[in-house]
Amino acid sequence: MPPAKKIATLLSRQEGKLASLTHQCAHLLQLEAQVRRLLPAPLQHQFRVANYCGKRLTLTAISAVWATRLRYQGPELLPQLRRIPELRQLNEIRIKINPAVTIPSPPPPEPRRINRRSAQLIHAFAETLDNPALRCALQKLAQHQN
Repeated sequence: MPPAKKIATLLSRQEGKLASLTHQCAHLLQLEAQVRRLLPAPLQHQFRVANYCGKRLTLTAISAVWATRLRYQGPELLPQLRRIPELRQLNEIRIKINPAVTIPSPPPPEPRRINRRSAQLIHAFAETLDNPALRCALQKLAQHQN
């Protein structure tokens, strides 16, 4: 039995079926990034580029709601996509629904911080309150300083 090959070696090959598949995946991810930049923020993380073949771009949405919203964007999106050199021949955007599509979540927003002086004022004010729940909440808020 021949020794096992490292996966990195197999993926880094410049020829063969696996190299072709890897290249196609990278190309679709690049197209997806370009499409995302052209869409409004709510739609940007609700689809995947499934295929680009011939003159048709196929997008898969995670639900019927998002598919409908993508369809409404279609007439506006098509001319914008044609400005991308590799999509000049694009004639059609097909939108399908695939709830099994996993969409990467956008990174969580950075927690907001308050400056040290504001934190001191909030803490001092909290100490004067009779309401224990409000006092506790303000003291917790004061801990979120830079």
